[in-house]
Amino acid sequence: MLRRFVAHLCDHPVLAGLIAALFYTSGLFTLLAAPVFVIVTLQGGLRRGLPALASSVVALLILTLAFPHSGPDRAVLAFAFLGLVFVLASELLRRGKSLALIVSLAALLLLAALAIYAFSVPHPLGLFEHTLRTALQHEEALFAHRYPAEAHELEHSLKTLKPLYPYLLGIFGLYAVLVFAVDLFIGAAVHAAAYSPGSFGRHFRAFRVGKTLAFLTLALFLVTFVVRRPLLSDAFLPLLPLYLFQGLAVVHARLYAHPAGRLLLFLLYALLVFALLAGGVFVYLALALVLLGWIDNFLTLTRPAGPSSPAPAGPPASPSARS
Repeated sequence: MLRRFVAHLCDHPVLAGLIAALFYTSGLFTLLAAPVFVIVTLQGGLRRGLPALASSVVALLILTLAFPHSGPDRAVLAFAFLGLVFVLASELLRRGKSLALIVSLAALLLLAALAIYAFSVPHPLGLFEHTLRTALQHEEALFAHRYPAEAHELEHSLKTLKPLYPYLLGIFGLYAVLVFAVDLFIGAAVHAAAYSPGSFGRHFRAFRVGKTLAFLTLALFLVTFVVRRPLLSDAFLPLLPLYLFQGLAVVHARLYAHPAGRLLLFLLYALLVFALLAGGVFVYLALALVLLGWIDNFLTLTRPAGPSSPAPAGPPASPSARS
């Protein structure tokens, strides 16, 4: 049934784009919009992925014109840009590039964008903080109109985050890389489940960033530790998700043949979600995974043998199946 649904999406890219637009405007399922583009592009390439993205953008523009309060035009432009990023990333994955290479490339491109922003704006941290604060105040005013008590609690919570303001740029970058990778993984996993069950797991367990980027991360960390300037910390943070995923890949590989592997992995992810929501000592679990992932670039911890091509395989007629 899953394969039939995925095949129907891939055969009708305009319909897939409309479904992606529906996910994007739903609020609760916004993160499922990008995986639709990933699935369609992995199966049909750019000739299917680009029409799916175009239909989504047209649908959102019509919605914006019909309901002016549904969202600003720049949100549609941002959606179009991010959708194009996912389509191009999926095309790279379809052509045999590894998951680690694509996510690393996304992180480095984000770092380049942050560097351009930092050098082109007189006071980058102050401007970013002002822009974010203005947006939050606008949302808080709308929220207070309907839920005054909850708005007061939100205002108090935002005040407690004031010490983090110099690092919001880096936190934004960390979150962007994390969400990009998760959306890419969801789309690739659904595509693999429909056409080649188990292949995505093999490719994810082979996730490895490499020594060059690991050395670069270490150098940036040492400079950050010595100089202690917020902008350097902001440049370091977006690289952390790379090693978090590599650490998870090592754990997946080690537990792959374990009788209780699924239960242990479920507990691990439950603790990670709890760390994200509650913080505290559970954050050290995420840091331990990051350290494990970074070390794996040099010690090359044992993993099960995987396929020679890192791209998820498609059906026999798809180029991804031949890579």
